[in-house]
Amino acid sequence: MTELFSFLLDFAKLGDQEADFLLSIQAITTCVEFYLKICGNSTADPELEVSDDDESEDDIIALPIGGSDMAAARTASLDKMVSLIAVLVEKSRGEDNCIHLSQTDLNSLTSGKTLLFLYNITRDNINIRQTCNLIFSLTRHNPSLAEHVAEMVFLGVKSADHSLHFFRLLTLLTELSGGPAGLPCYTTLIMYRVWDLAKSCPQAALDWLSIQVTRNRYAQTWLLGSLGDWVEIYLIAHNNVKVRNSAAFLLVSLVPTPHFRQTFRTPRNPPSQLRDTIEANDGLDTVRRILEFLLSLLKNCKQYIDISCHGTTKLVSYFQVMTHLLLSKHEKLLLGPFFQDLWQLFHPKLSEPSIPVHQNKQALLHFWYSATVDCPDNVKLILTNPHVVKNIAFNYILADHEDSDVVNFNRTMLTTYYGLLRLCCTASRSFCRTLAAHQNIQWAFKNIAPYSTQYAGAVDELMKLTQLFVSHNEETT
Repeated sequence: MTELFSFLLDFAKLGDQEADFLLSIQAITTCVEFYLKICGNSTADPELEVSDDDESEDDIIALPIGGSDMAAARTASLDKMVSLIAVLVEKSRGEDNCIHLSQTDLNSLTSGKTLLFLYNITRDNINIRQTCNLIFSLTRHNPSLAEHVAEMVFLGVKSADHSLHFFRLLTLLTELSGGPAGLPCYTTLIMYRVWDLAKSCPQAALDWLSIQVTRNRYAQTWLLGSLGDWVEIYLIAHNNVKVRNSAAFLLVSLVPTPHFRQTFRTPRNPPSQLRDTIEANDGLDTVRRILEFLLSLLKNCKQYIDISCHGTTKLVSYFQVMTHLLLSKHEKLLLGPFFQDLWQLFHPKLSEPSIPVHQNKQALLHFWYSATVDCPDNVKLILTNPHVVKNIAFNYILADHEDSDVVNFNRTMLTTYYGLLRLCCTASRSFCRTLAAHQNIQWAFKNIAPYSTQYAGAVDELMKLTQLFVSHNEETT
């Protein structure tokens, strides 16, 4: 079969007369009917319509697919067939830039509620690039068919077994920018449907978008303009941690700098160097826009910290993204108008419950500490708020040195927490004196400080606090 379709393809490319001959004998319809028969009219979704062919099932000849060699031969032959159809469709285009296929050929390619032929060759991963070219040829100057194609592709994406092939077709359809006159803008058609797709397969949709925003300026602009439609739903509210992680990576991918994406959740260059790279790519406005929007969601986050309903991890990805966006003092200062929302989220709902391993609290404290380092204005936000000064030292900590989960949690959380307290002590003598006498600090020196091998970072911060307590006391006396 490979030799046959290769010959026909070469023949069609010889010239207009040869192509016209193949079109006159309805070679396209013959190929489509052949393909649908060897596929046994199998469909991947109950919504798909079967062929209108009146022939009985006895006439269907299944092409053997057993064995890797046979499968490879089958794919190679059908690849040539799709290329042949794509060439013939384009050869039928007249001086008016419209295709002039016989009604029979056109029906064979576009029949069925879900474009049976196009759906099946995509589902079977038959020459996706030429399938894309075929779609471009068919839908040029035909916006209604383009809408139909978009619906077909989204239907295929929802099929778990074959979604990868349809996502690849989606990518190819949206990669072409500009193009010949009359070609529909598939980016627009697809983007306005993508959230309907995300309802059934959110992680796949978000991961696909993460790739598209690095290639497609329109996709990036559209997502930045619709943050309110998707960020809270998928970054915070969604119950699947993989979906929240995918939404986080999509947000990071909106910043037009590859290194910014690559360093998310991994050790990175000093933020100042990263900021210079982003500034060189005109990405600072994007960083500010995303961070301001995320900070505005702090008030809404209180509904996601009820442990009985949401567990202890709903806010982790959210705070990870915001922490990654803190490139310099300029970004850290954006916290000011939202500081009270941050505090009310932390106290008392996160600080007081007797939960030994609370990832939401750890993520919030890491963000708070990162936003306060090298930013005296944010330290001042703490020290000028009497309620914060009075209650910031109240934070439930379980000192179970035998439980590895608790030890690992405390190793990270306590370093950040005591570091935040140290920044406040450095800036205020009165706060330092008050903290030195606080029962929780005395508890820390008794239950945490002796275990330097387990909590090296936390103990180091406690020793720095001790130096501040002593030095401030000496200055006072």
